[in-house]
Amino acid sequence: MEIIWSVASEKSYLTKIEQLFDKWGIEFVEKFEFQVNQLLAKITKHNYFCPKSEYLDLHKCVINKYISLIYRINNHQKIEIVLLIFNKSEHIF
Repeated sequence: MEIIWSVASEKSYLTKIEQLFDKWGIEFVEKFEFQVNQLLAKITKHNYFCPKSEYLDLHKCVINKYISLIYRINNHQKIEIVLLIFNKSEHIF
């Protein structure tokens, strides 16, 4: 199944990369990118790998203790990355 990134998810991904680099450096960023790529591979093979929200048609995957990825399966049978969020932030997921 194909993965597509929403505009918001691309922006949030780049923002998270910058914030992680500023706080922990390049090694942490590289580890984070590896974790994201591993997760995307798992989602591609097993579309419903992460738990679905009770209220929205979205799935939340914890990438690490700081950041989670939100995705959905759209009408065209593609995996759409919706957003990346900090786990400690207030959100509806």
